[in-house]
Amino acid sequence: MGFFLVGYFKKLKEEIQKHEFYALIANIGGGKGTISVNFLLKGIEKIAHFQQIQQLIDNNIITKEDIENAMKDFNQT
Repeated sequence: MGFFLVGYFKKLKEEIQKHEFYALIANIGGGKGTISVNFLLKGIEKIAHFQQIQQLIDNNIITKEDIENAMKDFNQT
């Protein structure tokens, strides 16, 4: 996906900017209304990380409380 975006972004830029889906992914990546390859890739990366964590939760390997406690511990240091 990343290779596709980088290689064809110039050709697809106008078309990509018309779709709300790409704007959403760019916003997830920190775009704040800007759609660029960088923000699209960051958004895809965040979605992939979310899916990995969700799979751990679904498979009872980690709980939401475990994540919250880890974040509390991390923020205290």
